[in-house]
Parts: sequence; structure tokens; C-alpha cells
Amino acid sequence: MENTKKKYWLNAGKDLLTIIFFTTLPTIVSFILAVATSGLSSFWSTCYSSGEFILYSVALLSSSYILLSTYKIHSIGLIIVLIVLSICYAATFFLISHKDHINRIFLLLVSGIGMFIAFSYSLYSQYMQHLRSPDIGAQRKEEQNQIEKELS
Repeated sequence: MENTKKKYWLNAGKDLLTIIFFTTLPTIVSFILAVATSGLSSFWSTCYSSGEFILYSVALLSSSYILLSTYKIHSIGLIIVLIVLSICYAATFFLISHKDHINRIFLLLVSGIGMFIAFSYSLYSQYMQHLRSPDIGAQRKEEQNQIEKELS
């Protein structure tokens, strides 16, 4: 049983890495181009100050919410985190468009916390997706065979 759970967690981790890779592929390509042309420092300041990581967090969390809700797991905390991250992203976009000052430390902190929460929920939702519900028919058949064996 323990090996089965470990296998489910490993499969969930592989799925999460695949999702993260394809979700962040535009950022990965931007990173490669920035390093090749203008340098790493301009990439980081542009990337997280535009709220890109917050947007990735919201995308991961929303898909995790949908997947978890199929298993009747509803989390008000997840909804609150989604709303807070969405407000932070909208505020960042608003401030950038109006050339106002952005507190980069706060934005980096929100981005980091958002990504951590998103990775955690996404990993859990992938794990739940890999869990298989027990085969009730096979269990009943096994119980029936056991009863027949004991009666004989």
C-alpha cells in the first residue's frame, strides 16, 4: 500500500513538472533570449515586476481547484488565495500602466508565496487525480469467494 502511494506521489510530481514546464515555456524562452542579449538582471526585474509569476500562480491554482472539485474537495482558502493573487496582479498591471512606483520587494514576496502555494495545491490535485477508486466489484467477488471457502 505504501509503495502505491509513493508511486502516486511520483506520478503527480512528474505531471506537475510537465505542467510547470509548458506553462512557463514563454518565460524560459525569454530568459534564454535575455541572457543571450541584455543580461540576467534585466530579465528578472522585467519578469517579476510585470506580475508574470502571479499570473502563473493563478493559472495553476485555478486548474487545481477544478481538478480538486471533481473529487468533492472544495477549499475556501484556495478561493481566497486566487482572489488575493488576482487583485495583486491587477494592481501590478494598473501601476505599470500608470507609471507609478511598484514595491518590488512586496511583489517578489507575493510572487514567491503565490508560486509556493500554487505548486503545493497543484501537486496535491495531481496526486488526487492519480488515486484510483477501489474496484468494489472485485472486492465483493473476493469477499464472496472467502465466504464460500469458509463454508466448504
